[in-house]
Amino acid sequence: MDTFVFTYRTRINATMKQVWSFFSDATNIEKVHKRPKVRVCKKGERDLESVIMLAAFQIKWKSVITEERKGHYFIDEAENPPYPFSYWRHKHSFEREGDAILMVDEVSFRAKLPASIIAKGLNVMFKAREKQIHAYFQNKALTETEVESQ
Repeated sequence: MDTFVFTYRTRINATMKQVWSFFSDATNIEKVHKRPKVRVCKKGERDLESVIMLAAFQIKWKSVITEERKGHYFIDEAENPPYPFSYWRHKHSFEREGDAILMVDEVSFRAKLPASIIAKGLNVMFKAREKQIHAYFQNKALTETEVESQ
């Protein structure tokens, strides 16, 4: 079975410190994944157990951080990923781009469905996540501006 790579880029108007702090806290996955909704069940130092809600189905997902370079990237890999995946590796990398941060998500996967179908689903999921990320950091910037002006 071939391994495919899906890449998605998100520009975030925030500092590296803010972005890294947010994404290095695995429980924040609940804030950015609204469709499908994700609920964190258990968080360890390097692992995360969550449930993905798809209509009436609850899919258990366990991932482990296998590599990390603080302030630059981290990689999580799924342990026994659910159908249709047989392999899942997600590299989250962060780099400065002008006055913003470019987050690059690179998902390597093997699946029992055609890669084109998986890629379409991932694109929908990451676009929805991008909207939540922008809303979060916009609200954070407004809150910080209000605090500074008092």
